[in-house]
Amino acid sequence: MKPKKLQNEIQKLIKQIIEKLKNMKTKFLMVLVICIAVISFENKTCKGQNTNVIKYKQMPDNSIYAELGGNGILASINYERVLLNENKFYLTGRIGCGPGILGSVFTPVLANGCFQLSNKLYAEAGIGALLAHKTTAAWGDYDSENQYKCIAIPTGSVGIRYQGNSGFLFRAGITPLLGIVPWPGISLGYSF
Repeated sequence: MKPKKLQNEIQKLIKQIIEKLKNMKTKFLMVLVICIAVISFENKTCKGQNTNVIKYKQMPDNSIYAELGGNGILASINYERVLLNENKFYLTGRIGCGPGILGSVFTPVLANGCFQLSNKLYAEAGIGALLAHKTTAAWGDYDSENQYKCIAIPTGSVGIRYQGNSGFLFRAGITPLLGIVPWPGISLGYSF
């Protein structure tokens, strides 16, 4: 191929590329304008629309609370974290620590499902274990030379949760104590 002919072919190819880029640029600008229009009008209301739709506030990710009764049996201090947030359903994980009986320490560990009923009110249900920690000598096994022992007791809970705007947290519920006796619990705390 002669240099002149090669130069003409390259110029044609460059013109085709530039033309395609112009078309792409036009299409890109059209898509960009449509996206901006959709975003800018997304939360606007028009006359005749019902504006009384309830917008639920999202539950804070972390909670710290003191519980009297409930899963810790006597009392416990608890930390709870939101693990899953799906629309108005929250899955949380909880761990606590409190005084047990006979000098032991109780640690409630639960997974809770929380369903948002209104902006501040939730229904809760959970399942987990109450871990009882103690040395074996304190539990009457004097032949074991103070070995550490942990017993897992299955537990659960059903109740309500009030989550205030300022982070205030109130919980009330029933826990099946040792799987049979309904044991009440009440919690006060802070969410952030």
